Amino acid sequence: LFRSALVDERGYIASSKDTRRFRSKAGLFELSSRVDEGEVLVEFPDGARRAWDGPGTAAKLSEHLGEPVTIEREADVSHFDVSGVHIITTAGLRWLQERLPGVIIDARRFRPNIVIDVPKGGGIVEYDWLGRTLVIGSCVVEVTDRTERCVMTTLAQDDLPDDPSILKGLARYCELTFGVYAEVKEPGRLQVEDSVSLYRSAD
Repeated sequence: LFRSALVDERGYIASSKDTRRFRSKAGLFELSSRVDEGEVLVEFPDGARRAWDGPGTAAKLSEHLGEPVTIEREADVSHFDVSGVHIITTAGLRWLQERLPGVIIDARRFRPNIVIDVPKGGGIVEYDWLGRTLVIGSCVVEVTDRTERCVMTTLAQDDLPDDPSILKGLARYCELTFGVYAEVKEPGRLQVEDSVSLYRSAD
C-alpha cells in the first residue's frame, strides 16, 4: 500500500482549503482516483484515466490545475490532515438530513474512508464509539476522536452543488463535527458488505 499527494512548487500539499501545510487548488474536486487490478488510476473530467506514476500524468495534472504540481509518495510526514481512517454511518446521515431537510446530505460531502450501514436507530451513533474497538472484515480499528468539519463539506463536487448551509447546520446542531476518526490496530482487508463488530474497549 502506498500513499501519495499532489505537491506544488512551494512544497504545499494540494487541497481544497488553506492551512499551514495545504493550499487550495481550484479544480481539485473535479479529479478522482480508483484502483483497477492493483493499479491506482487518476481520473480527469474529460474521461481520461492515467496511472498515478505513469509518464505524463503529472503534466496533465499540472495543466488541469493551472500550475506545476508533482506526485510525491508519503515519507516521514503524513499527507493526512489528521487521521488516515475516517468513519461515518448511515444513521448519522439520516439524523443530519432530518435537521437540514432542504439540503442534499450525501456521504461524499464528508470524504469518509468507511461508511457503516446502521439501518435502525438515529443520531450520530459513532460518537458513542469513542475509545471502543471496531472489527471490520479482518481489520481492527480503535475509534479515537470526533471529526471536525470545515468548508470542504460545502464545496461542489460531481453532481453536488456548492452549499454553505451545510457548515452552518453542522455548527448549529453538532459543534462543527460529524463522523469519527480511527486508528488501525490490526491491518486487514475490507470489502463492501463486510460485517462490523463493536467491542467495549480497545483492550
